Amino acid sequence: MDLPENVYDLRRTKPEHADANDQGKVLYFHPKFGWHSSAWTHPLYSESTHWTYCPSNPPIEQEDPKVLRDKAFEEWLATFEHEFSEPSKALVKLGWLAAWRKRNE
Repeated sequence: MDLPENVYDLRRTKPEHADANDQGKVLYFHPKFGWHSSAWTHPLYSESTHWTYCPSNPPIEQEDPKVLRDKAFEEWLATFEHEFSEPSKALVKLGWLAAWRKRNE
C-alpha cells in the first residue's frame, strides 16, 4: 500500500520522542474515528493503524484590549447611520467607555 509522505504504518514503525511536537503528541489514525492527537508513547485508541507528525499549536497573538475596545466602539457607532460631530462623538464615547469598563472589569 502506498502511503502519503510522512504517514507511517504503526505496526511497522512506532513514533519516537523526537517525532512529537512541543506538547509530546503525534497524530494517530483509527479506521472508525479518523485522525486524533495523542502522546507519542501510545495512541488514544488501541486499534489505531497509522501515525504522522502533529504540528505544534500556532501562537495566539493577543490584541491590546484598548485597541479592541476602540474598534468595538467604532463598529457600534456606525450602526446609527448618523454623522456625529467630533464633540458629540467624544460625549458618546465617554458613555461607551463607562459601560465597557463596567462590563469588562
